[in-house]
Amino acid sequence: MATALARRFLTGSRAQEREAALCEQGKPWDQLYQGYLKADDRHERRWRRRSRSTSYDWTGRGGTAVWRAQRRVDLEYLEDWLVGRSRTDPAASVLEGPASPGWLLGIPPDWLAHAPAPAASGPYATWVGEGRILAFPYRNRQAFWPLLHRAGAPGHQPMPGFEPIVAAAAGMRPGQVLGFIEAVLIDWNHVFPEEPRLRIALDVPADEACRFGLITSEDQHRLMAEARAATLQTMVDFITWASDDGADPLYLRKLREARGAAREFHRLTRRYPSRARPKFLVHRPSWTWPGRSVAAELVAGSPPDLL
Repeated sequence: MATALARRFLTGSRAQEREAALCEQGKPWDQLYQGYLKADDRHERRWRRRSRSTSYDWTGRGGTAVWRAQRRVDLEYLEDWLVGRSRTDPAASVLEGPASPGWLLGIPPDWLAHAPAPAASGPYATWVGEGRILAFPYRNRQAFWPLLHRAGAPGHQPMPGFEPIVAAAAGMRPGQVLGFIEAVLIDWNHVFPEEPRLRIALDVPADEACRFGLITSEDQHRLMAEARAATLQTMVDFITWASDDGADPLYLRKLREARGAAREFHRLTRRYPSRARPKFLVHRPSWTWPGRSVAAELVAGSPPDLL
């Protein structure tokens, strides 16, 4: 496809204009591409039948590859921020790139990362093996986090009490650890000047929130009732949609009979032949965490099971 587009658009009297449109990837290029897809000659009709597409967007495998590349760049910024900062540097940073939601990352000022030369890993690898700190790939080395400057002596020491957080990262591949660190640093109390692109919230299962003493049992029961009502409403909405879509009366009767039994209702929705059917989701009772980041909770002395 790229070769065909190049032969058609990047030769002739308008080649320079079209090359500019390609580089800018804006509306002019979109118009050229759509016109190419809708061409009338037999070669184009055969290509459309084979691809079954008359339009495009940035979804699919190509769009995912672009997102991953942009996300990797964002995480490289996070790596540099963690390793390069000192105790006097700002303790907060907004991770805001094409593939990041723009949340605020807050770090305790004394927490540092260190990426020693491979031959000088010293005690850091031992601390990782003991479950006291985390390690993540940094360029051609390994970085270790979180560390504190050793009081009255050169070098570093592990952050005391960090073991429960390390335990939560057990089994992660090395490439996943940096994303885990990012999650540990998200400030859930941050107020955004404008609505973020994604909903930035931490939803705690209602039973866990009650077990931790964050909500009362009455609050838990209220959240359970609200989730149940929302699930039932989703079932009603699906039945209404299927009826408007001309579903078989026998199928509609089975849906109505299964209303209230989430597992059976879900099984029936998946049998509906239309690819455009609404997605059925069971609403889980949850409580939105109003507190600080995981790192800030650790510094504040929160118990290990809550961390």
